[in-house]
Parts: sequence; structure tokens; C-alpha cells
Amino acid sequence: MHITLTRYYGDHFETKSTFMVVTDQGAELTGEAREPQFVDYTETFPKCALCCLPTGTFRLKVASSEYSAMSLKVMNAPGHKCCFIGWKATNGIRHNTILIGQSDGDKLPECRKMIRQEETMRMLDKLVYRAFISGDEMKLTVINSICNNEMRTNSKL
Repeated sequence: MHITLTRYYGDHFETKSTFMVVTDQGAELTGEAREPQFVDYTETFPKCALCCLPTGTFRLKVASSEYSAMSLKVMNAPGHKCCFIGWKATNGIRHNTILIGQSDGDKLPECRKMIRQEETMRMLDKLVYRAFISGDEMKLTVINSICNNEMRTNSKL
């Protein structure tokens, strides 16, 4: 199972992405994701845990969390020791968490909100259980495709 997170908007408060879960049966789940403040980086720096994940490909491990008994934990991301994929009932961000849901369809990226977070998480849970049972490797690839020029050159905290 491979999850791709493609960032399309970032500011000093949050980072917005689309995500796609691909299994050996093809693309099975797509949606929106939210992380904390956008900073474009690949290596650790002071206070980077307060920001979004760095770009790159990371192994995912199944671990119990407040989100699910079979949560996905991001492994070996520079500066992030315990980052989970989860959901939150209200819109917003959460440090060391990639929040997932579906888009409300707003055309302006800065105004776009997530809906159906819990439902999306349950759909991901089913895919995680299936991958875990079959022994599939699980990984996450993070790509920056930010279009707003202001954030492309965002300096590190």
C-alpha cells in the first residue's frame, strides 16, 4: 500500500494536500489532508516538529493511537518522532498528525475545508487491515506542488 500526499497550498498556519491510497488493486481512496504550517525542507532543523512533514518517502508502521487500533505511524521522517495519520471532528490542524477527509469543493485553495473526516478514516482503516493481513509494505510519499509564490520561498522557522 502506497499513500501519496501532494501539497497544493501552504501558509504560516496550515498545509493542504490531496492524498491517494494505491494498493495492488489500483487507486482505492482519495481525499484531502491537512498538516501544520508549511515549510519546504528535507532535513531536520530546530522546531521542525511544529511544521508539516518533510518531502520524501517514508515507511508506515501500524500502531494503536487515539484515531484507530490500526493507525498508520510515519517512520523516520526527519524531526518527527511520532506522526500519525488521523482525523479530527472539527476543521483545523494538529501537530504530528496528517488529518484526512474529503474536500468541501471550494474553488479557492485557501478557503477549502475538509468534510467527512471520520468516514474517510474508517475507509483507510479497511485498507490498512487488508494490507496488514496480506503483509504488504506500507509507505508514504510527500510531494510539494505548492502554487502560491509566497510560500515557495518560506524560510525555516
